[in-house]
Amino acid sequence: MKTLVTVLVLLFLCAPAARCFAAAPPSEVSVRDVGAAGDGVEDDTGAFADAMAAVAKSGGTVKVPVGNYLISTHLSVPNNVTLEGVWRIPTAWTANLGSTLLAVEGAGSEDGTAFITLGTNSTLKGITVFYPCLLYTSPSPRDRTRSRMPSSA
Repeated sequence: MKTLVTVLVLLFLCAPAARCFAAAPPSEVSVRDVGAAGDGVEDDTGAFADAMAAVAKSGGTVKVPVGNYLISTHLSVPNNVTLEGVWRIPTAWTANLGSTLLAVEGAGSEDGTAFITLGTNSTLKGITVFYPCLLYTSPSPRDRTRSRMPSSA
C-alpha cells in the first residue's frame, strides 16, 4: 500500500513537469495572414518566406489558399514543414480554382537554382507550379516527335 501511495504521489508531482518538456504541437500559418495577395501580379515571395520562417522552429504547415501566387525567386521549405495548397487532383492553371505558384525566376535559362528546395521531412502538397514565361506551341500535324498516348479500346 505504501508503494502504491508513493507511486501515485510521484505521478501527481511529475505530471505537470512532463507537460513542460513535451514537444510543442506543430503550428499552422496561412500565407494570406502574412501578406500574400495571391492575385498573380504582386510578388508574394516575401510572404511565403515569412510564413515558412514562422513555423520552421517547431515544424508545421504553411497553408496556401486559392490564388495565383507570383514567386520571383525560389522557395526553400524548411525541415518538418508542409507547404499545403488546396488541390486534390491535378488540373489546368487556367481554372483558377486552386493554389498555383507562378515561377518566373530564371525564365529561358536551363541553369540555376531549383524553384523549390525541400528540407528533411518537409512536404509539398496540393500545389500547382506554373511557369508563365514558357511559351507552348502547338505541335504541327507533321511533327511525329510529339504524339498522343494510344487510346485504350
